[in-house]
Amino acid sequence: MKPETDFYNSGKGDCLVNSRNYPPEIKSYLQSEKEVLKLLSNKLKGIVEVGCMNGRYVEWALAEEKLYYGIDIIERYIEAGLKRLKKSGIHLSRVNLQVWSANSIHEFVIQERLSQVLLFFLLIVLVI
Repeated sequence: MKPETDFYNSGKGDCLVNSRNYPPEIKSYLQSEKEVLKLLSNKLKGIVEVGCMNGRYVEWALAEEKLYYGIDIIERYIEAGLKRLKKSGIHLSRVNLQVWSANSIHEFVIQERLSQVLLFFLLIVLVI
């Protein structure tokens, strides 16, 4: 394992990404994320959620009729997301979950030929 992924690959970091453990400040922050998405929604074809874990905003994207690209460096989070989506019957034609590093996000944008999508890094956003 790479040092930057050991903590989450080992499961030690799972308590940090479990919403039941979030203090009010994190819950408020996540609500702000949803507000940003809502404000920008009509200008976008889709979103790229960087650090998506198991596809946190995939249901939002599909409800808004947007394409969803979720990337994370932790393979087991991506696998869990794909399994969850298949189990819930969500058609994967508008969803792309894959292991990818934010360090090479420019390569992902080129590979997927993205335009009019929101690159969503927590509350840091870029529209391309």
